Amino acid sequence: MRKRILISLAILLLAFGGFACDRDGNLEPTIAVASALNFGAPYQADALEQGEDLASTADDFIAEDVIPVEFFAKAYSNNLITNPGGEAGDFLVERYHIEYIRVDGGVGTLPPVDGYTSILVKNNKTSVGSVVLLPASHKALPLITNVQCCSPGELEIQLRAVYTFYGRELSTLRESSFSASVTLNIFDWYIVTSAK
Repeated sequence: MRKRILISLAILLLAFGGFACDRDGNLEPTIAVASALNFGAPYQADALEQGEDLASTADDFIAEDVIPVEFFAKAYSNNLITNPGGEAGDFLVERYHIEYIRVDGGVGTLPPVDGYTSILVKNNKTSVGSVVLLPASHKALPLITNVQCCSPGELEIQLRAVYTFYGRELSTLRESSFSASVTLNIFDWYIVTSAK
């Protein structure tokens, strides 16, 4: 009798819980990836926004740079017993860590950044969210203020921003991480903000 109750409970969990299982009843992992950062293009960051009057510094400001990220998730196995519309294979991206790597041969780099987000990626679907690429506080660091002091467009810093995304599968709460990177070029455009 006890064995029948346990089997019945297991069937109910599979039917209503939305777990992704292989044919033997073992939970299968979800594979999640960042399929494109900034739609696959390098990002051009402006070290200092000139506002609308190039002759005056009164309306200059430093802006935070945010990029779009496209995520994709899929349950690891195609031989799944799932509840249609359940959580099987769904993944929630919850936080990220960025390391900056200098690629232009210059000296120095930027400190790492940790950020938080909440992006739901449904099984076998693409989701787009936004994450910080370069915080405004980093543009006040000497590495970037050196770009602001030179002739417009004269100095450029080339970096690779390497992201590690952290999240969990919704059906199992299993945590996992994955990485992706984007090229980041920082210079002073010296054009009015509305022209960008």
